[in-house]
Amino acid sequence: TTNDIDLGANELDIAAALNQNVEAYMSIAYDGSPPEIGPRTTNSNFSLNLGFVNIGNLDKTPIYFTAGQLFVPFGRYSSSMISAPLTMNLARTKTRPFILGYKSQGDTGPFAATYIYRSDTTLGRSGVGGANFGYVFGYNDWHGELGTSYISSMNDSAGMQRTAGLPNTFGGFGSLLNGSEYVRKTQAIDFYGNVAYDRFNFAAEWTSAIESFRAQDLSFNGRGAHPQAGQTEFDMTFKVFNKPASIGVGYQWTRDALALNLPEQRITGVFNISIWKDTVESLEYRHDIDYARTQYANGSAPPGVINEPTLGTGHSADTVSAQIGVYF
Repeated sequence: TTNDIDLGANELDIAAALNQNVEAYMSIAYDGSPPEIGPRTTNSNFSLNLGFVNIGNLDKTPIYFTAGQLFVPFGRYSSSMISAPLTMNLARTKTRPFILGYKSQGDTGPFAATYIYRSDTTLGRSGVGGANFGYVFGYNDWHGELGTSYISSMNDSAGMQRTAGLPNTFGGFGSLLNGSEYVRKTQAIDFYGNVAYDRFNFAAEWTSAIESFRAQDLSFNGRGAHPQAGQTEFDMTFKVFNKPASIGVGYQWTRDALALNLPEQRITGVFNISIWKDTVESLEYRHDIDYARTQYANGSAPPGVINEPTLGTGHSADTVSAQIGVYF
């Protein structure tokens, strides 16, 4: 049993409407990851998380253009949990793209975006991209959205660039000691949707590589891995002593993602409440189930280096998290 008290995600967001057609946004984030040596407080650094310019006026035209450092429109990753969903851990990609998008000017209707960026991987061409399409719908008390996304290089996701694995095992394609960017770019696809009725909301998402990785790039049980992840979640809002609150339960799973340090299954539950203005207090329970002890995985390594395999444990882990969020 282990326990911890930490300062979680912290951001300072700055948005500027320069005129009717141009907006700028910048997010400065706190880095709370522990240093390799010394106390955690010595790593209290701030860095640019997001920064971009958006050109367009949706009151006049449904077309917009965005450029800068931000998350590409691949996947939705909707969740009320404290912990990020496994779909996000696997596939969310932050880079410096050019995005050309379309959004219906009404409350409902289609939306679309296409984007290009320079890949972190070095094998083959450097230019990659993708697209996102969907539809926002509403009928009486029912509303929600359905969509699908495509990306031509799943390798650039944060979860594949850094795995936070054990020392000497595959550390991600971006790891200097236990990884390599000289890998084949692998395409991926994502399907997502959420439906809300009155106080109830249901969300589901599935993301997957379209093809298997080369075994020397990312493997599972000795073959090329075909990583994928899925998520389902049900939430309900209500009042507690006249305070807005919600509960949520979810089930998530992965396939061929052992080398990425992700569990095979996850069961989650959360209770959120706003006791004080501009705050959200949350309590989450998470049950993770690891891959079986007979399963093993690996990934790319620098020239002359062979990573130790990542081994399944067959064990499960339970985590209880409490969080206070403050917004201003």
